[in-house]
Amino acid sequence: MSSKINYNSGEKIGECIFISEILQTDDVKNFRRQAIFECSCGKHFESRISHVKSKWTKSCGCLQKKAMKDIGVKKITHGKSRHPLFGTWRSMIQRCQDKKSINYSLYGERGITVCDRWLNVNNFIEDMYPTYKKELQLDRINNNGSYEPTNCKWSTKKENSNNRRSNRIIEYKGVKKNITEWTETLGIRKAVLTYRLNNWEDIDKIFTQVPRQTKRTPKNKIE
Repeated sequence: MSSKINYNSGEKIGECIFISEILQTDDVKNFRRQAIFECSCGKHFESRISHVKSKWTKSCGCLQKKAMKDIGVKKITHGKSRHPLFGTWRSMIQRCQDKKSINYSLYGERGITVCDRWLNVNNFIEDMYPTYKKELQLDRINNNGSYEPTNCKWSTKKENSNNRRSNRIIEYKGVKKNITEWTETLGIRKAVLTYRLNNWEDIDKIFTQVPRQTKRTPKNKIE
């Protein structure tokens, strides 16, 4: 097993400058080293170290915007405007690059980018269409990561919602779930669980005490 490579702040990796590594708490199987980098334009952004090192990710997204402008969107999308994934691709590009987009503050402004390969809709279709189903939505596995083949999958609307960055993750007896998922497991209302988490100190009491007025029963017993 190879030893972990340590990087120093200010060190150049690929086309970017390494600032600091982000501590990851995911299980070992899904562990991927993430870090904060400084782009050549001076902006800081988050990306997987291996992607920057291999030059898969070369910038905070500024080079992508320039490439889109130089190549021309019409040329890239020619003949694909009626494809089932075209709308998904266009929305992905807009929320990461268009400052006028209603969702730009949640994506582009946070440093979420689209990998160079997916700037071309044909490559996006090639990578994602084989697993696409009409009722599914494009979802990022790591919500702080960008749109790229290794960080994207198709999810149901509910799964996508549960994966939102704003959802609070709570761990109890080694199990991690967001509040919505815990309310379904425990059979209590979200408002009740939220109140307990914010005001009670006894973690076992929070998860095991049955509300006084409820007819719901837990779906799964927590061992």
